[in-house]
Amino acid sequence: MTGPTFSPDGQWMWNGTEWIPTPPQSQVLPQEAIDLQALSTVATQTGVDPQHLAQVAPYFDHNQDGVLQQAEIQQAAMSVSQAPHTRFPTTNPQNYAPQQSLMQQPMMQQPVMQQTYVQTGGSQPSVMVSYLLWLSNLLLPIGVHHLYMGRGVGIWILALITGQGCGLWWFVDLFLIPSSCSKTRGNGMIMVR
Repeated sequence: MTGPTFSPDGQWMWNGTEWIPTPPQSQVLPQEAIDLQALSTVATQTGVDPQHLAQVAPYFDHNQDGVLQQAEIQQAAMSVSQAPHTRFPTTNPQNYAPQQSLMQQPMMQQPVMQQTYVQTGGSQPSVMVSYLLWLSNLLLPIGVHHLYMGRGVGIWILALITGQGCGLWWFVDLFLIPSSCSKTRGNGMIMVR
């Protein structure tokens, strides 16, 4: 077997994981452009016949820079070692939308922002119950609604000692209760940045 695996119509080529459009002949590298040392290393690592790999590799210059990078040679080796397991497409190759395979992903990736989720215990706070407990502060100003909404014992003790911040925090809670309840209502998890 020489060269890559083509579809019967010659418009598609197997890359080891999917069918991709066959590159135009002008984009196929000449045999002299192949780094035989890198090709031999990849062939040894993957257990692929080096001569067969040398026939297939020129078709895998994906970035069209005239040089086969290690990842491109490895993609060629994968196309040799893994036979097609799906039928080739019957659509026009110009309508092709490539999947982002592992070998074709960009070398530099954007950092991922870490997000931490904390499991909240018990049932989720109800806005209605929170408002009822908030109103109970008119009779006995102990701020139990803070505990119910999961704000923590520290906030509750501070509210208890200061008399709800001399009533100011109590008034502000009129507007903050819905957002305080919604932070823990979703799925029992709150996001901490």
